[in-house]
Amino acid sequence: MLTRENGNRPGVTDLVFVLTDGRSQDSVDTISQELRDTGAVTFVIAVIMPGTTIVRDELLQISGSEDRLFEVTGGF
Repeated sequence: MLTRENGNRPGVTDLVFVLTDGRSQDSVDTISQELRDTGAVTFVIAVIMPGTTIVRDELLQISGSEDRLFEVTGGF
């Protein structure tokens, strides 16, 4: 994922931005933990479409922190 072979720079904090509609099609626990284990800081931007809901627990699992989870209403 975030490897030197893929252009990652040692000693530089990786920032990962996830743009989502707020509903995962797959399990997020394993990949979220693997990403955090690399030292990356993950931000989640949930774009909430009118008439839909988000799965907030999943988004928090991805971001790892409430202060890195952002919700935008009104759609794309």
